[in-house]
Amino acid sequence: MAPSNDVSAQEHTSAVDSAADLSKAWTELLKGEKTAEALEKSLTPLEKKIDDLLASLEEPEQLADAGAASEQTNPEGGSSEDQGGKP
Repeated sequence: MAPSNDVSAQEHTSAVDSAADLSKAWTELLKGEKTAEALEKSLTPLEKKIDDLLASLEEPEQLADAGAASEQTNPEGGSSEDQGGKP
């Protein structure tokens, strides 16, 4: 009966090792989740700053585009009254 006890002990050791490995993997997974959450929290304000910077760069560009469009409509830069025409 000693051999069956040896097999049983080996199975028990294997099961304990598997449980320990699973526990370690679970712990590492939770640590990774916490790290990802912390990174996301710090990236959110950074993303907002980038969006604000991009918006501030787009404003002058949009104004320039609007100015170019009005110059195309009236290339002389004045109104029809300035050119001696009727309003």
